[in-house]
Parts: sequence; C-alpha cells; structure tokens
Amino acid sequence: MNIRTAIIIISISFTALACKNNSSGSHLPRQVMQHLLTDISLAESYSISVKDTSHKEGSKNFDSLAVFYHDVFAHYNITKEQFDASLDWYKEHPEELDSIYSDMIPVIAAMQSRPQLKK
Repeated sequence: MNIRTAIIIISISFTALACKNNSSGSHLPRQVMQHLLTDISLAESYSISVKDTSHKEGSKNFDSLAVFYHDVFAHYNITKEQFDASLDWYKEHPEELDSIYSDMIPVIAAMQSRPQLKK
C-alpha cells in the first residue's frame, strides 16, 4: 500500500460511519451524506496535492481522484449512481444540503488543525 492510499484510508476512517445500502429510501440519510461529502471534499483537496510529471501544481489529478472516489464509494458500500441520486435529492432540498455543509465546516477545520503526516 502506498502512502497516498494510506492517507486517504486514514482520512476516510476519521469521518466514516457504517453504512448499509439504502435501497429502500430515495436518498442517503443526512448523517451518512455528511460524512460522505466530507470524505469526497478531502479526496478533491488531496487530488490537487498529488504531483507528477503530467499534472501541474494546483491542478486536479483526475486519475488519482477517480481512485479516491472509487475507494470512498466502496467504503460506504454505495454506487456512484446511489450517490448521484442522493445528491440530486439534497439539491432539491437546499435547506438540508446547506445544513450538511454547515456541519462539515467544524469537522474539516478540526482536521486542518491536526499535525500533518510527513512523507
């Protein structure tokens, strides 16, 4: 396991809750969606910091991002389609989505204040 994979797994484990497939509802529960969006935000941020010869500093590494998304969805035992359907539901209920993002701010701020792992 490389350092990138280890860091994303550690990040996911900080915010993850056990999640079962939500085939009975039209969207993922609020708390699960919050953790999922937090992990996706971390993946998006981390994809910018992944540097290699074909990606400029500050640009997204979409190859790494695809792997991160796959890992996040696998961790929560959902498909991209389930995530997209849930996100669509929350977009139709903006007060719920706004509340989720408001609750994410202190979580991400706390993560930013932790000492960083050295490579």
